[in-house]
Amino acid sequence: MTIAKYFMLIVAVCTNFIYASQTVYLNKDKLDIYKLANVTSKAMDKIILLPNDISSKVQLSTSTYIEKSKLINILNASLLQEGYQLIIKDDIYIAQKILESQDENNMQVELIKDLEDKILDLESKIKKKKAVKKQIQIQEKLFTDIISLQNAKASNIQKALTPILNKKKQKQKLYISSDDESNAIILMGSKEYVSELKSLILKLDDYRAQVYVKAKIIEISETRTNDVGLKYGLSAIKSNQSGLMTLTSLLTTTAVPVDTSGIGLNIPSIDKGLALGASINLLNLNGALDIVSEPSILCINNKESSIYIGQTKSFQTSSRLNITGSTQDQSFVREDIGLKLKIRPRISNEDKVLLEIDTLLEDVRNSITNGQPDTSKKEIKTTAIVNSGESVIIGGLIKTTIDTTEDNVAGLSQIPLLGELFKHEENIKDKINLVIVVTPYVIPKSKNLTYVQHELSKLKILEDKYTNNIQIQLDKGVSKIKKN
Repeated sequence: MTIAKYFMLIVAVCTNFIYASQTVYLNKDKLDIYKLANVTSKAMDKIILLPNDISSKVQLSTSTYIEKSKLINILNASLLQEGYQLIIKDDIYIAQKILESQDENNMQVELIKDLEDKILDLESKIKKKKAVKKQIQIQEKLFTDIISLQNAKASNIQKALTPILNKKKQKQKLYISSDDESNAIILMGSKEYVSELKSLILKLDDYRAQVYVKAKIIEISETRTNDVGLKYGLSAIKSNQSGLMTLTSLLTTTAVPVDTSGIGLNIPSIDKGLALGASINLLNLNGALDIVSEPSILCINNKESSIYIGQTKSFQTSSRLNITGSTQDQSFVREDIGLKLKIRPRISNEDKVLLEIDTLLEDVRNSITNGQPDTSKKEIKTTAIVNSGESVIIGGLIKTTIDTTEDNVAGLSQIPLLGELFKHEENIKDKINLVIVVTPYVIPKSKNLTYVQHELSKLKILEDKYTNNIQIQLDKGVSKIKKN
């Protein structure tokens, strides 16, 4: 037999009925035992379980007001007339039949145990329903906002906010997501909390200044630099970066009339910049210097950028001879050979830039080990603070070359056999200094890259004019020396 056949469940805690007074009115003509149990359950805010098979009515002499505290006694007295009595089990009133045999008692215990399990299952379902309802209410109160970013990357912003959100989530619910394709942050939570985080995100998305970095990669010959020094009477200059700086200092003190007022960029040390450019041009015109490359790169403030200039070469790693002695099954590996330049600019104020520079040079040497050419690797790391438009000169990357020159007597050197007597070959050992000149230009907030490039083109015209004036003065000096 099922529990439902024998018992009915009256749940008072889920009703909305509220008794304001301390007494309850009972009508003697319309009151049966189930109505009395229902009234008692509501008045006491308790769960009361009654069997289904009770059909008697409550015997009252007159309709009257009864105190709430006495209702349970009236109910219990009415149940006793039907052979039942109220017992309390886990704060639940259960009408239990007064049994005469042990078998009936055991049956009743099993029924009560089964009923308790049903009650626990019911309470669990009620709790789950309440939790779902609460979650739905929370979801209905969530506020969603999509924040489009102008400067920062959405995934980076989300990563920066993660430690803050982990602490906040203990008190408030907030959901955050990022979409790099649209570069947007999606927030969902209470309106107040979303507004607070949006304000923080907009501050993190502030304008990021840009730095335009120009580099000159040049090779300076030691032998030819000495020749230029002797030609113009500038014996102090050398082929390394110190010699380049010395020549620049000499040319800076030379009075050269050049008007720099037409340059829109704020360059505090523009005269030094023009002198350095003139020094490089002067050595280049006289064959002492070769400009290998002039790369430029647009950098974001405090973000690393890199430039690579080089080539990929194949190196044989293994080979196998066949039975005829011919080489077959050769294996090769391709390696990058060249110069890699990493730059991280950091603007300290409007005109000064802190440059973190990492220079790596990989090259093939003339020597061979185990049948394979040797390679060399040279790296320089440095940090410097310069004005916008001021250059950093990096040196110390040296390689040795051997050039073969041939002198001959015109006509006679062409005579078969005897012509070799009128030829002379000489191997000249030379040192080549690889020097890198890095110049940052801070882009004004209200300007763009096109504006900077236009101003730098005007600066290049001034540099050429400066070089021409210097060349004229140096030639005049050479003429005076020859005349004397």
